[in-house]
Amino acid sequence: SSTGEGIRASIRTTVNNYYNTNDLAFYTANQGDTTLDERMRIKENGNVGIGTASPTGYRLVVENTSEDLLKLHNSTDGLDSLISFTNPGGTLGRVQGIDNGGLAFDVGNNAGGIISNAIRISNTGNVGLGRSNPLDILHLYDPDDDCVLNLDTAIAGKNSVIKFSDPGAQGRGFIQYAYWDD
Repeated sequence: SSTGEGIRASIRTTVNNYYNTNDLAFYTANQGDTTLDERMRIKENGNVGIGTASPTGYRLVVENTSEDLLKLHNSTDGLDSLISFTNPGGTLGRVQGIDNGGLAFDVGNNAGGIISNAIRISNTGNVGLGRSNPLDILHLYDPDDDCVLNLDTAIAGKNSVIKFSDPGAQGRGFIQYAYWDD
C-alpha cells in the first residue's frame, strides 16, 4: 500500500497527427515519486509496446535494460511454464520450461496433435531429439523407423565428416564420406 496524495497512475489517449490516429498510453509513478512515466502503449494499429512508445514491425515489443525481458511464472509447483503457438487449425508448436529443469520444444500438426519433446534439453545440458530423457550429450531416438543421422553438404566437392577428439588432441579419428564424382 502507498501513503500520501496525488496521481499514481494514468491512462491517456494521444493524438499523433491531424488525422486523429490515436494511441492509448499507460503511465505509473515509482514509489515515492510523483512523476508519471509511460510504461505501456497500444498503437492505433494494434501493436503493443512495453517500455517503448514506438512498437514497430511486431504486435508486441518489450524493451528493458535488465536481463529479464519477459518472465513466465507458473505459481503451481510441479507444472511447466510454456509458450504455445497456435492458429485456428490447432497447435503449431510449444516451448516449455520444464519443472525439474530443462527446456522442451514441441511441434504440432495444425490439427490439435502435438509431438512432445521433439527437442529436449535436460537440466544437465544433454540434448535429445525425439527423446524426453537424453542420456548423452546428443541422443537421437526414433520410435517408428530407423534412426538416421544425415550429414549433408550443399557444396559440390565437399565432404561430410564426424570428428572424434579428446582433451589431448583434436581430430583423433574420423568417419568421413569423401566426395567423388559418383
